[in-house]
Formats: sequence, C-alpha cells, structure tokens
Amino acid sequence: MSSLSSSSFSNSIIIPLKGSLNGSLNNEGGMSNNNVGDNINNIDNIVEIFIDELSSTPSSDIITLLQSEECPPSLYFKVANAYRVHHKLVKEHDEILNKAKDLHDTEKNRKDPKEKVALLNIYNSLAQSLLTQASAVSSQAIDLNLKKAQVSDLHSQATALFSRSDKIDQFYYATWCNKGRMLLLQYQEDKTDKALERARYYFETARRERPGVLPSLLGLGAVNYLSGSYQAALEHYAKAIELFPKESGAGARNALGLCCYKVGQVDRAKACFARAAALDPSHVPALVNGAVLDLPVDVEGAVKRVVMAQMTDANNAMVNLHLANHFFHAFRAMPGTVTVSASNPTQGQASLGFDVSPGESVRLGLDHVLTVTSRTPTGLVTFDCPAPVGVHTWYSRDRDRVVQLARLSHSHATTPSLKSEACYLIAKVHHARMEWEKAAKFYKQSVKLDKTFAPALYGYATLLVRQKDYPSALGLLSSVLKACPRSADALSLHGVVMSKDPAKRPKAWGQIRSACALRPDDADLQLTRARALKDDVGGFGEAIEAYEKA
Repeated sequence: MSSLSSSSFSNSIIIPLKGSLNGSLNNEGGMSNNNVGDNINNIDNIVEIFIDELSSTPSSDIITLLQSEECPPSLYFKVANAYRVHHKLVKEHDEILNKAKDLHDTEKNRKDPKEKVALLNIYNSLAQSLLTQASAVSSQAIDLNLKKAQVSDLHSQATALFSRSDKIDQFYYATWCNKGRMLLLQYQEDKTDKALERARYYFETARRERPGVLPSLLGLGAVNYLSGSYQAALEHYAKAIELFPKESGAGARNALGLCCYKVGQVDRAKACFARAAALDPSHVPALVNGAVLDLPVDVEGAVKRVVMAQMTDANNAMVNLHLANHFFHAFRAMPGTVTVSASNPTQGQASLGFDVSPGESVRLGLDHVLTVTSRTPTGLVTFDCPAPVGVHTWYSRDRDRVVQLARLSHSHATTPSLKSEACYLIAKVHHARMEWEKAAKFYKQSVKLDKTFAPALYGYATLLVRQKDYPSALGLLSSVLKACPRSADALSLHGVVMSKDPAKRPKAWGQIRSACALRPDDADLQLTRARALKDDVGGFGEAIEAYEKA
C-alpha cells in the first residue's frame, strides 16, 4: 500500500483490497462491470471512495464492493453514514446497513471491540430511520386508524432492532436514547404520563452510561419541557448547545427559546429564535416563534417572517393559522374612494363598487373604522354610525383569504387542537358577516374537536345568546371561565345571561362588576354594567357612574 498521509483521505473512505477486485480495476480506477469507477480511485491495492461524489454511485455497487472484499461492519457503517450525513440519502443508507446486519452479525464480530460498536451503531441507525418515518407519518393528515397502524408497525420494527442490539450490549447508550425517542413519539400520540416517565428513565440511563452525549441531553430537555419542568429543560438544552454548538443545530436553539419564554426570559427567547433562524433559514418553528414574540412591536417584520415560513412549507398548519389570524384583523387598501356627504353622514358612495358584506368592518382614511349595515349594487353603503364628511380612501379585510388559509390548515393539521382553531377562524368570518347558521356550524365543529378551546366556546355562546338559548350559553360560558377565570368578556356575558333569572341577579351583577374591575377603561363593559344596574333599586347611582365612565 502506498504511504499516504491521513489528510489525503479527509473527504474519502479507504477500502483495502483482498485481491478479488484487484485485477478487475482498469488503469483509470474504474471497475469493469459497474459504475463505481467513476467515483473511486485504485492506489496500490486500496480503493478510495470519494464522499463528495458518492450521491451518484448506486448503493448496490457499493454493497458489491464491500461484500467482495469481505469488509467488516465498521466499513459498511462508515460508507452508509456518508450517504446519510453528507447527501441525506436515507434509502441508500438503510440498504447498506441492512446488508451489513444480515452478513456480519456474527460471534466473531461481536467479540471484536471495534466491530461490536459498529454492529450496535448499525442497529441503532436503522432504528432511527424507522422512528423518523414514524414521526413523518404522525405529522400527515391521513385517516387516524391508518396512521396508528402505520406508526405501530414502524415502532414494532424498531423494537425488534433494539432487541438485537440488547443481545450484543444491553447497556449501550444509543439504544437507550432511541428507546426514549420512541416513547416520546408515543407520548405525542396518546399523551400518557406513563410513556413520558419511561422516556425519562431511558434518557437518564443513557446519560449514566455515557455522560454528556447529545441525544440524551436533548431527550431529557424534551421530557422536562413536556412535563412542565421548564427550568430543567432549559438547562439541558443549554448544556447540549454548549457541548455541541454545531451538531445541536437550529432545533435545539428553538427548543431553548421556548423554555426561555416559559420561564419569563422573553428577550433571551427572541435571541434563541433569531439564532435558530440564522443557522437554518428554512426552520419553520423558529421563524414563527420569533414572529409571534415580535408581533406587538414589529407587525410588518413579524408577518414577513411568517410569510417566509409559508414559502418554506406552504402546507404547514400552524403557519397558515397564524397568517389567517393576521388577515382576519388586517386591513387592505381597496380601489376607488368613498364619498360621505354632510346631508347624510351615515351613508357613503363608492366610486368603484363596494364588495363588503353587511356586518363587516371597513376603514375610511387612516383611523375611522365603521361597520357596514347595508349596501346596494350601485355602491351606496350604510354605516352603523356617522362617518367623517369628505372623499376617503378605504380599506377592508380580506376575509375570503382567511377562510382559504384556515381550510388549508384544517386539511393538513395533524392534531385536534389545530383543526379546532381552523374551524374557529372560519366561524369568526361567518360571524362577522352575520351568517349565523354557518357560524354556528363551525363553532360546533371547533368545540367538538377541542372542548377546552375557550375562544370557540365563547363565540358559540354569543350565538346561543342571540338565539335566546340561555341554558346552553351558560354551560359554554362556565367552561370558558373554568379555563380562563379572568376573562372579562366571559364574566360580563355570563352575568348578563344569568341576570335573566331574577333570583340570580345579585350574583350576576357581581360578575359584571368583576369584569369591569379587570378592564376598567373598557367602554363596552361599563355600558353593560350601567344597563344591568339601572333597574336595580340600589344600583341607580352606580349605573349613572358607569354611563359617565363609558
């Protein structure tokens, strides 16, 4: 063999020839019966495989080479890892490792320290691939029973590989980490504390066997975050990034940012999300999380980041929900103008038509927001209150786009909570357009999907109050107050509905007063208090005070 420095092969893998292929290599380093020669070099009884060019080499050719030269499992693992790490070619990676385990899981290799570790890594790498497939299936919007069956099958295959790994070394840290990862995936499906605690046990066992490895640190961070121990999770993610600044990647920074937010370190959370996005501009969770935190101070910049996230993953349910929620409130400039005359300031004439449904809001100029009560085909529109006299540019909300984004989110959502929020946004659009039956339909769907989703419960309750179904409305509002006891709107409406029963009026008025105490500057709440108390013998003075404050 030639005397070559190790740096000569920094981007290549060396396969020693035992003779079976030595005579079949041509002068250019090619192999006579396949295409491996395009990407290898023959140097005095060795074959040099160039990693950068490996993607164009079929895995079957590599398997033929490794098998012909009776290469040990460690070389199989090294080449397979190059396919996966350098070229993201998981199929080729799995094909090579499956061949390796079938050929080389022998007593001789199990007793060789180097080859024993290679076998353990082979089984765990194949299990990782199966768990990654299971995670991908879990995130697909497919039939729930089909999804469960596919995930269960992949987990069963992974478990079989763990069993074979345990027969070689039952304390190998990577096996414990992968078992913990599988349990985390199970927890995401069934939300059982048992799965979470078993995952914690596996990750802690892995850490005891080999302290300071990245998978166990990330796993313990995830377990602590899901169990609500945010400070402990923060410490594990921070340690992972400190020890493995490159390998931990954008995902660990995003997770650290979530932990920082949970413990009240908002500025640090923003920095984590920004760093994650800088490391990986296509990391959708980091883009969205950073945008949400920046929304109160930089609406335009936050929306741009969410739009970037959508460009990266157009079918991401969470991203589309954020955009739908933004467009529900955002005004867009409309063509033409609206002229309001002094003779009737509650009406306006649009110069190029007025395609806005009654019940929706429009903005005239920069700051005059009004609700449309009626419109005609000629563009004559009536507002709920007088508008400023003059010729105005006007703005409306793109509610059709909200429905489109919400439906897209619903079709790709993989959890009931995301589907519930999508239905809620569609219900809000119909509610704003005074399409009561359609709004009720989607509120019902939202509540059915997530019985604890307070905004949908409250929205549905307001419709039931309008239909004078007070008992059902009270039940929904009680659920809202159970989830959000300091919701001023829910307290106020609950008090108003309860006051329909004369025997419950003292308690009802107490709730309305509590709502006003939570938001003392809210004119609508003060008006509600005034109207509720004006007929009470002892509350007349308080009613006048509330009217004055409003």
